[in-house]
Amino acid sequence: FFLSFEDDMFVIFGGDGLQNILKTFRVSDDMPVEAPQVTKALDNVQGAVEEKYREIREQILQFDDVLDGQRKLAYVRRQENLFASP
Repeated sequence: FFLSFEDDMFVIFGGDGLQNILKTFRVSDDMPVEAPQVTKALDNVQGAVEEKYREIREQILQFDDVLDGQRKLAYVRRQENLFASP
């Protein structure tokens, strides 16, 4: 498949180093790059992206747990108020 070193994911998560190396060796933009270093850099970027999104999902789960606790408390109080003797 084709991948641009200017892709946002690649730039944000650490592909700059490889891009600088390619500029140093004056590799043309239209030349396909097939090297173990590219594969390793891509694996590192993919790993960083997966880790970042795992952290985000973990934080969302923590927020959901807090909201669930608050929701349960609100329902308990609602039930108490609905069935309380006047």
